[in-house]
Amino acid sequence: VSATLIIHVIPVNNYSPEFVSPLSFTVAEDASSGDIIASVLAVDRDNRGQVTYSSSSHTDLFLVDQLSGNVTLIGELDYEDLQVYTLTIEASDNDNVQGVEPRANSTVVEIRVTDINDNRPVCTSSLETVDFLTGTYIFSSLHQLTCSDADGGLNGLLVYSIESSQPSISSGEFVLNDTTGELGFTGTIMLAETIVIQILISDSGDEPLAIRVTVIVQVESSDFTQPRFEPNRFSITISENTERDTTVLNGTVLQNALINPLGANVDYTQRANPLYGNTFTIDSATADIILSSTNQFDFDEGIREYSLIVEALVGDDLATAVVSVILTDYNDNAPRFDTAVFEATVLENQPNGTLILQVQADDIDSDVNGEFRFTIEDSLNFFVDALSGQVVTLQVLDRERQNIFSFVVFAVDLGSPQQTGSALVSITVEDENDVPPRFASSIYSININNLSPPGTPILTFDVTDEDITGTFAFRIITEDQEIRDLFTVDSLSRTLRQRAVSIPEDHAPQYEFTVEVNDEIATDTTTVVIYVFSVTSVTAFFVENTPDEQFDLQDFLLQQSFNVTVNATYEITDGDVFSEFNIVENGVLRSINALDRETIPEYSLLVTVQDLTTSENVNVNITVVVVDQNDNAPMFLEPSYLFSFQEGTYREETFIGTVTAVDVDEPGSANSLIEYSLVAAPDQFSIEATTGRLSALGSFDRETNSEIMFTVRARDFGGPDPEIAYVDVTIQVTDTNDNNPRFEPPGVLYFVVEIPNATTPANTALRMITAVLPGDIALQVQAFEYTDPDSSGVIRSSLDVIRGENKYELVDLANSSNSQVLLTTAEITLEDNGTVLQIALHDEPLDEETNPITREVRIFHDFSTPPPSIITPTTGGQDTQPPTFFETEFGIAVIVVICVLILAILLFLFCLTCYCCLRFQREKDPLSSRDRTVTVAQRIFPESERHRRSKISGRPWEYYGYSDIDQLDFPEFSPDDPDTQFLYGPGDEYESSFMDADYDPELGYAAPFHPSPSTGTSVLSSSSLPPREGPADLQLDDSDEDDSLSDVNQEECGRDYTMGPILVAMLEEWNKGDKVLEEGTAASSTSSVHKKSRRKR
Repeated sequence: VSATLIIHVIPVNNYSPEFVSPLSFTVAEDASSGDIIASVLAVDRDNRGQVTYSSSSHTDLFLVDQLSGNVTLIGELDYEDLQVYTLTIEASDNDNVQGVEPRANSTVVEIRVTDINDNRPVCTSSLETVDFLTGTYIFSSLHQLTCSDADGGLNGLLVYSIESSQPSISSGEFVLNDTTGELGFTGTIMLAETIVIQILISDSGDEPLAIRVTVIVQVESSDFTQPRFEPNRFSITISENTERDTTVLNGTVLQNALINPLGANVDYTQRANPLYGNTFTIDSATADIILSSTNQFDFDEGIREYSLIVEALVGDDLATAVVSVILTDYNDNAPRFDTAVFEATVLENQPNGTLILQVQADDIDSDVNGEFRFTIEDSLNFFVDALSGQVVTLQVLDRERQNIFSFVVFAVDLGSPQQTGSALVSITVEDENDVPPRFASSIYSININNLSPPGTPILTFDVTDEDITGTFAFRIITEDQEIRDLFTVDSLSRTLRQRAVSIPEDHAPQYEFTVEVNDEIATDTTTVVIYVFSVTSVTAFFVENTPDEQFDLQDFLLQQSFNVTVNATYEITDGDVFSEFNIVENGVLRSINALDRETIPEYSLLVTVQDLTTSENVNVNITVVVVDQNDNAPMFLEPSYLFSFQEGTYREETFIGTVTAVDVDEPGSANSLIEYSLVAAPDQFSIEATTGRLSALGSFDRETNSEIMFTVRARDFGGPDPEIAYVDVTIQVTDTNDNNPRFEPPGVLYFVVEIPNATTPANTALRMITAVLPGDIALQVQAFEYTDPDSSGVIRSSLDVIRGENKYELVDLANSSNSQVLLTTAEITLEDNGTVLQIALHDEPLDEETNPITREVRIFHDFSTPPPSIITPTTGGQDTQPPTFFETEFGIAVIVVICVLILAILLFLFCLTCYCCLRFQREKDPLSSRDRTVTVAQRIFPESERHRRSKISGRPWEYYGYSDIDQLDFPEFSPDDPDTQFLYGPGDEYESSFMDADYDPELGYAAPFHPSPSTGTSVLSSSSLPPREGPADLQLDDSDEDDSLSDVNQEECGRDYTMGPILVAMLEEWNKGDKVLEEGTAASSTSSVHKKSRRKR
């Protein structure tokens, strides 16, 4: 036998809490209420209980947090009142174990207040009056200022200085000691007058505070025959609510004080003071001082004392007196709270007198008018201290009864008439877990069947808890391990469910156990009874959209050998929520209406069968599976699709977007499998058949086509006929900045702006604009207009001055950023005629790579004579860049000179090359050199149309002859020169005469014959060459059958000689011309000689 022994050790509280934190802190006197200014920490070596802190020292200024030990400022500190505070703080371990007394320890915490410069200097009076006699002084002490500053250190060290002295004294000066405040005079003063000295007194802090004191020096003449006031100082007191036009001082007072020995007329005036303005005026005859304006009359925020200098002009003499008007306070300001709404929180169940917050207010009135007391309208739950404004509880608060308290706090001053200020206080009661949870029922009974699948929810507990803190934790309390293995409670959803196991076949008929709920503090329990009944399972298949589907349950039971006869009753006891089935007496389960698999794909019906003969009871769970049919077309997720991508050329397939369709038919079957395709789509687009992923390939230009629309088709693979759906797809081609901006109208060459007047002032918009188009077409426009085909193109313009002064700027027209006019920035005159400007357009920031589009703008008065163009703009919307050096006149001249020099050098090199070649050929082969230089530049031409018709008719020689033999390239014939003998033929005077321009060829000439086989030149035979009738007897035989001289010609020739190359070439051209004429084709074909003759004409 064994047993477990549990021993509880009762602890002993051996140690008191010990403070381990610093015990001295500093805080600036301007710390705000609510600031944490110190923190203490104590530890308990017993390691039991929560250490809490408390203090009873200076509770009106400091609040010690019970749990954290933070010291919070709840009042206002003043270094000038007290510099060091000592707090006694107690730390207790609060050990509440039965039979153990708690232990405590205390310490003294020192809080030092540091000074800030929060006090201005204070003087005994802001207005001092000093009497002084005329005379000469080495140094005379006039007055000692008595001032002080409550701050310490440099913040309280005072510095005195004279700001002004009016009127000034030419032969003397007032001297002020900057540390002691002693005022004296050095020099000579001869006139009896009133001198006003403004003295500034400031401290030496980092941000000095200062006040001003006015010292009025009454200089009296030592000659007592002069007019004077006796006394010369007057003081009156009035309230700040004095009405306008009130006489504040009766003039008889001043009249009686004025000593006028000569009895002369008196004129009273008031010396002007810019600080006072026109607050007071004085009657020049009666000396009444009147309150004429109350604009600056405010005791609380304005001037509290006015020093009026009254001047009495008696003849040529002047007497002065000082009238001090002292303002008294009127209760015209209500107390004002720091904020309109004070918010605070407090934990429920706190004891009476718990401090919640402190309200603060201020009243700018003075004395009793500025004193006030706090009150509240809720006197049952809260109390406010009338002086400090601390709000404390009057009773224990319960959040479950009321969680928010709102009331109004008032601040009522003690002045007359009484003024009241108010603010709203909102206090939120925070929750403490002080209410236990509760089950809605003390016992839960539930039925389940033995075929219940693992994880099936069984029931959800209804638990209430008035607290908002704490979380619920559920657990099953039972000694039965089978229950713990079968069931569990989900604390988050508060659901009792079957674990991930099946109910065993040998299950108990019922399970009973206890469920506990815990909210971290308290608990509650309930009893759960679960009844388990046996069920037989069967599956029936009903085709959707088919009415009256049937399943014979009786036949199934008979096949399974259940002891059920035909004398049995059938009842659907569970699962038919929507009454879609019925079961008849013979045990046939039928569907009342056509089923829809997409609505409910499967039903679980519990049918109870009771045999009236055998008393057998059977529970059957029929799972009705709805068989799918292809009765749903694919559905796109969107009614239409909109995609966008940038224009450009895509050389690889680029993803655009995805269209998605779903088919609610049975997942994974052919009925729900979807194929995508494109309908009426451009060739640049494609789609993946299985995913609907759209891609693009090719070139796209937004300016040509910014929107492309086509259709996507989705079809399933169900039978007998697949279902199809369509959706429209829109592709928006987004813009890239691929087009230059351009001027309007298209093709404009330059603009002309006419000045309307001879003189035009600045800030004048010039609207007389002419756009000049090609062909000198002038078009009147209202402004310089620009366009950019790109939607993303942001046109920017700039103005440059090419010639003249820059007196213009471009300004946008109203409601248009692409239309501008010139605005004059200075006066325009006739001298500005001829100014040439340039407008540059660019849709990107200007840099070295930017090529702006430019147009010239010409400014002139006379439109008939526009100034010459400086820049030649390009057409077609493209412009040149600003002129470079080579686009100027000087640059063009330089280019021309360079080109001429280059051509001259090339010509020289060509001539030099030709000369060298000729020299080389002559040395190598003189004959061939001469042949290459031979050119017969002669033409044989018909002289008129009539001559041509005659020649074609058969007698061309009557009108055919040589003329204008060109011998410029050939030397004169000389019998002794071998070179000329070679050119003209050896020893033939006729050939030389034939080439002479003076020779008439109709009198006699040589006849050409066949070329000589040996020399390759023509041979000419003649005997004394007598005159002949015409050239018809001389024929050039150019047949190729026989290259030798004919017998007839050999017999007629008295001698043979060889013709030179000049005659050979000339006679060949002559023969070609004859053939052209004979064939009648002179109109359409010419020989080389004819072409030369036309060029000569």
